[in-house]
Amino acid sequence: MKKLWKGLCTIAVFMTVWFCCATSCFAGAELNNGTFKYEADFYNNTSVLKGYLGNDSVVNVPESIDGYRVVSLGSECFLRKTNIVKVNIPSTVKSIRARAFMESEIREITIPETVTQLSGSAFYSCSNLERVAIKAPVTKIEKFTKCKNRKVQRHRSYI
Repeated sequence: MKKLWKGLCTIAVFMTVWFCCATSCFAGAELNNGTFKYEADFYNNTSVLKGYLGNDSVVNVPESIDGYRVVSLGSECFLRKTNIVKVNIPSTVKSIRARAFMESEIREITIPETVTQLSGSAFYSCSNLERVAIKAPVTKIEKFTKCKNRKVQRHRSYI
C-alpha cells in the first residue's frame, strides 16, 4: 500500500511540475532584445511590445522580434519617452493598448489598416501630438485625453 501511495504521489508531483512548465511556456515570457522588451507567445509565435529601450527620435516598430510576429503595442510601451517624435507601425500590429504612448513627446503617428483595437487612452497626456493618420476602418474613436494639438486624419479610402 505504501508503494502504491508513493507511486501516486510521484506521478502527481511530476504532472504538476509538467503542467506548470507547459503553461508558463505557452502563456508567454517577457524577453528583451536590447531595443524592445516584449512578451512572446510561443504557442502562436506572436509578441506584444512591452517597452522601448532605445533613444531614437523616429522609431520603426519591427514586424517581428526574434522570430515572433509583433501583433500589439502593449500598455505603457512608450511611456514617458521624451525623445520620440514619430513611430512607424507595421501591418502586423492589430492593437494599440491603453497608455501605450502615455506622456511621451510623440508628434506624429500613422495607424495601419490592420489595427482593429485602439484604446482611447493610448495617447494619454501626449501634449505634443499633432497628427494621427488612421488608415484603419475605425468606427469609433475615443477621446484623446489631455492631447491639445492633435488632428485626426482618416485615410481617403475610409472617408
